[in-house]
Amino acid sequence: MGGTRSSRAHAGSGERSRGPVRIRSGWLAIACLLLAASPRRSWAQDERFEVWPELDVWVQLSPDWKLFFPLAISRAREVDYTEALVGAHVDYRFSHHLSARVGYRFLWAPSEVGDENLYTEHRGVAEITVRAYPGLGLVLLDRNRFDLRYFDDEVSWRYRNRARVERTFPLTRDRSVNPYAMVEVGYDSRFDVFNRVRMQLGVEYQFSRRLMLDTYYLRQWDDYSSVPRLNALGLAFNLMY
Repeated sequence: MGGTRSSRAHAGSGERSRGPVRIRSGWLAIACLLLAASPRRSWAQDERFEVWPELDVWVQLSPDWKLFFPLAISRAREVDYTEALVGAHVDYRFSHHLSARVGYRFLWAPSEVGDENLYTEHRGVAEITVRAYPGLGLVLLDRNRFDLRYFDDEVSWRYRNRARVERTFPLTRDRSVNPYAMVEVGYDSRFDVFNRVRMQLGVEYQFSRRLMLDTYYLRQWDDYSSVPRLNALGLAFNLMY
């Protein structure tokens, strides 16, 4: 859950382009490795369409420090039952080109009538994001994320690399539109393979200084999931304080 948030929300207030920086990333090589090494299944496997609602709260502590609180619930996001998520994170901006995040997320399957919870998961999160400004108003981002997961009495970890390009179009002083595109690949220690690919197109609409809506379409491939082919429409409301 909660895979996509505005890069403007991640950055401190008043961020401006400071010139290009070279992104040292292996995401293209990882994608090629994934295509070569991951197992294949028939394209006739189960394919599903889902809607992912989410509420994110951001609290600006200073130009460089920020708190992030996601809240999400969905039906069969990756499994055949309702899944909910709450989390708390701390973001720090080292510069206009580099930021970091650490946090904790708790996921669970709310009980059906007469049943106990199907599962709970504790997840630690650590991220490093590099930004570059190549010109023409574009922003390039490369995020490296590490998840430490505890569920079913087992500990596992997941590495996720995401590349994103975006451009903001101001409408008024407080309103803007920010279209973006991104691709993510993920490694899961349980399977010892890069098993997941996500491609996403979206638009963030800034209604005011306090409210932003992120709408997106996501396509996911994961041969180790109960839903190997997934299409999702995301609706994420962001409240900023």
